[in-house]
Amino acid sequence: MAYRFRMEKLLRLKRLAEEESIRRLGQKMQSEQECLCRVRDIEGGRDELARELQHPLRGEELALVLSLLDLFSKELARALEELARLRQEVAQRRAEATRRVCDRQAFERIEDEDRDRYRKEQRQAERRRMDEVARVPVLGALRIAEAEHE
Repeated sequence: MAYRFRMEKLLRLKRLAEEESIRRLGQKMQSEQECLCRVRDIEGGRDELARELQHPLRGEELALVLSLLDLFSKELARALEELARLRQEVAQRRAEATRRVCDRQAFERIEDEDRDRYRKEQRQAERRRMDEVARVPVLGALRIAEAEHE
């Protein structure tokens, strides 16, 4: 009974840990989506700037446009780095979740094997007890037969 209680408790704790991991994975995926939106916004601003550049520019406007392009490129580079980092984290979380599922399946398989082995040992012990109980009358009958024979 204690074995079963311990195993159930361990399985409950493992499930709680997996649920927490899945929740964190969802948050990372949401962050990845937000980062993608930021990249799209930056690219949209760059496209708008490109449309404005189709008109002739004066020196001041050209300097401003160049500084804006520089800012856009830096912001885009940061956003892309963040996106790459988030994608890598999500991939790692997915791999961990997959590994945990495989670990849980292996754990459950081992638990089933242990349970089967325990049942088999119980049946064997019960058979031995039954054999011993059956031998007692046989031994008694043999003694009686020997006594009568003498």
